[in-house]
Amino acid sequence: MIAVTAMIKINIDKIANWDKVQDKHSKFVRKIIESQIAEFEKSIDGIYIVKANKKSSKKREAKVVEDTDKRKMDSIVTIDKEDINCLQHLFNADIKESDKNLSITFNSDNPCKDKHDYCIWKEKAGSCTCKIAVCKIDSIMDLYYESLMQYEALKENEHLKDNNSIERIKRVTQIMASVEGFCDYIKNEKKQTSKKEMIKKYITDIGNEYFDAEFVELSEAVSDKSDATILSDNDSLKKEMRLNSKYLELEELLMRMCIKLDRILEFILDYSLFYKDDEWNRHSLLQSLNINVCPYCNRQYITSYKEKNTADVDHYYLKSKYPVLGLSLYNFIPSCQICNSRFKKQIDAYTNKHIYPFEEEFSKDAKFSIKGRRIEFLTGDSKDFEINIKVKNDCDKSKQIKNSIKSFHLEELYNAHTDYVQELIKKAIIYNESNIEELLEFTDLFASREEILRIIFGNYITDDDLNKRPLAKLTKDICEELGIDLEV
Repeated sequence: MIAVTAMIKINIDKIANWDKVQDKHSKFVRKIIESQIAEFEKSIDGIYIVKANKKSSKKREAKVVEDTDKRKMDSIVTIDKEDINCLQHLFNADIKESDKNLSITFNSDNPCKDKHDYCIWKEKAGSCTCKIAVCKIDSIMDLYYESLMQYEALKENEHLKDNNSIERIKRVTQIMASVEGFCDYIKNEKKQTSKKEMIKKYITDIGNEYFDAEFVELSEAVSDKSDATILSDNDSLKKEMRLNSKYLELEELLMRMCIKLDRILEFILDYSLFYKDDEWNRHSLLQSLNINVCPYCNRQYITSYKEKNTADVDHYYLKSKYPVLGLSLYNFIPSCQICNSRFKKQIDAYTNKHIYPFEEEFSKDAKFSIKGRRIEFLTGDSKDFEINIKVKNDCDKSKQIKNSIKSFHLEELYNAHTDYVQELIKKAIIYNESNIEELLEFTDLFASREEILRIIFGNYITDDDLNKRPLAKLTKDICEELGIDLEV
């Protein structure tokens, strides 16, 4: 479904005790859901209500509000009968009502039926896997769409009275996201140019698979109007585009239902609670993952020590837009602060398609390369050269990789390392193949050819080890370009 590209893949097969990590996280999320559900208290008119003070770091207190109008306040979250049906489907659980509050009991049947799900189902006494916590993101989003269909208004909608109702909901959601992404894009561009030109530029830059003829037709219906410049009011532009949608009625209905369910999920799956648990929390997760280098840039160390760490936990898909993924293990990407807070920020990986770090990486489809302006750079006597990232245009993920290079400013940042590359060039001249072969004779000193190459070039050079030290991919790619035999 949804994304930002990782330069280096997060390989769960290399993470020790990964099954235990999943099990701990699943139990933690179940505990959070149980405690948050119990916060809701029954009001006079029969719905369940809670006061959610987002700005407070203290534990939220449930509060019965009798005045119906007050429930419209931002600090109030409500649950009614239809919401309960949605939540039961989403959490694979039974929610019981009482005169005072709600309680939840998770079902023991396997919620992970998809063979592509990451989580490993294990039947244990009194325990079951929480799909919201540890399953593949696509599966969670499919479950989310299925849960929306528990609302009567959606069940009765003419557009959804067929066997493809879930696929249609997903399609309309994609169109909504595309419109949202387009409007945000042109707002950030801050250029006065024709809407038609901006639409073409957006589709080209983003390279999103959802920009089919339907979205283009919707966008061009707006661009053909008399106003030849981008509207300064984002809301007006969104409204103008959506009025041209053949799914307008369903879109408005779906938006209301999503806002309603997301509001509840924002409270129940509250990421801030992940900081406070004594047994399993953000820090213990980062320690367990033991990822030492940012997978987005491969430039910064992200290490854990005592009760602190230097890593951010990036929500790959924004928790503000996708609260159902707020506590999803596979939505947590350990990253450096620069990549997460300075560059990625609020990039919506749904509309701005990138590569998913748990599944993909640059690998051989994108490699560092040097381009000199003067011949002296070939002997390491000049830093007058550029460091580029060459992307294979015929590979399946070329657009996603290019989006990542742009989003994380990778070429600009890596050009700060020309001195490092200059040293690699000189080392490649000094330690030619015959010199390396001679060093192999010192069997008491060197355990392998790989160790010799690592010591000479000051970094790891095998694909499986590129996540162990900053600039490892740069080192490997440049050494290969210089003709160094890295076979070990």
